[in-house]
Amino acid sequence: MDGVNAILPFHLLPTIKTLSISDFADRKGRSDTSKSDLIMSLLTSLASGSSPSLWRITMRPQLLKSMASILPQISTLTKLRIALDSPPTTDELAFLNTVLSLKDLSLSLKGYRHSQEVYPQPGGHLKKPHQVQGEPQIATLSLDGDPFFVFSAASFFASPSLHTFTAKVPASTLPNRLRLGLFLVPHTLHLIAHYNPRLRQFSINVDQPSEIEEASATWDRMESDDRVAIPDGFLPTIATLKDLKSLSLEHIPFLQTDFVKSLLSRLSNSPCLQTLCLVPQLRPLVPSDLPNLDDLRTLSLKVPSLQHLTISLNLDSHPPNLPDLVIPGHGLRSLFITTQFTVGFLRNDVTRLVPLVKYLDRIFPQLVDVTSYHKPKDNGYGGLGLLAGSFAIWKDIDYLLKSYQSLRKDMAAQLGRH
Repeated sequence: MDGVNAILPFHLLPTIKTLSISDFADRKGRSDTSKSDLIMSLLTSLASGSSPSLWRITMRPQLLKSMASILPQISTLTKLRIALDSPPTTDELAFLNTVLSLKDLSLSLKGYRHSQEVYPQPGGHLKKPHQVQGEPQIATLSLDGDPFFVFSAASFFASPSLHTFTAKVPASTLPNRLRLGLFLVPHTLHLIAHYNPRLRQFSINVDQPSEIEEASATWDRMESDDRVAIPDGFLPTIATLKDLKSLSLEHIPFLQTDFVKSLLSRLSNSPCLQTLCLVPQLRPLVPSDLPNLDDLRTLSLKVPSLQHLTISLNLDSHPPNLPDLVIPGHGLRSLFITTQFTVGFLRNDVTRLVPLVKYLDRIFPQLVDVTSYHKPKDNGYGGLGLLAGSFAIWKDIDYLLKSYQSLRKDMAAQLGRH
């Protein structure tokens, strides 16, 4: 017990609410066993009930196996953050089933040297990979790593309890063999939704559009690979998600050119949807059948709960006939539109810019932000990868939208005085 006291005085143990554990590796990657033993002594003390307020632990991988017998004893533990140097096996994850209080799990994979490209068999992505798959009572799962790791973890933790799923994929730092796992994103969404039709949030965001090596040949090869074909029953399953509040698929490659359009049509049945991001990574040199302004209007009519929309649209054609203006109208606050080709043609063509602005103002009269997504960013999310000049165009559009809104406000004020 003296070792525990050397780390943390006994009188402070009852006050601990969160705990962060380092791996104590030296510069050569070797673990310092003496420090690890001290931490294990501390955790043993915590598990005995010395810290009744402890609810979150963040740790490095070297302690994972040795903690398998201790974590289940911490009855107050609801959140766990684990940083991994290599993908865990399902057997290594299975012990988390015994942590009955665990509701929020975050797994972050920081090394890709040992990552493998493991595809499900065609049509087999819904099968249980482990006998205790789906047993954890985890409600929130956050992942950070390559897409094969994301799919594997999703396969193990998918259950009727899992209502929030988020993943970040740093594709810009991945080798090409692992980037190809992005074609499994529809399978990941399908299996999470399959096990819990009451899914509330699903998000897989890639840091920036990744350049797949030998792009055209790779897409052709993947298109003929049955393992990554869009799953049967995918769209009908999406249509059952009545509790879905947020869906984000950003910079994801889809083999079907009309995938976004088809998905959007099924989301029209989601009455609770508040946030939607559908920005695919488009296939090189192949035109995509993206949603158009008519689809945008349909969304405004069928999903009145929507507050934030980021979407890739086909803006090549003139807007259709202007719908009637309804006040206060749809309550969408932010709208970010990306296109397959540059919107630069709008800058010097008022005959196309003004009709577009009028159309957007009619279907979404309460817009607050149409520009921030297009601002260039240093971290790769959002701005980078968007076509040059889009930010300037959307600043012009924002100015005109605000002018229409201001004019309506002034007219309403004048009518109110009479």
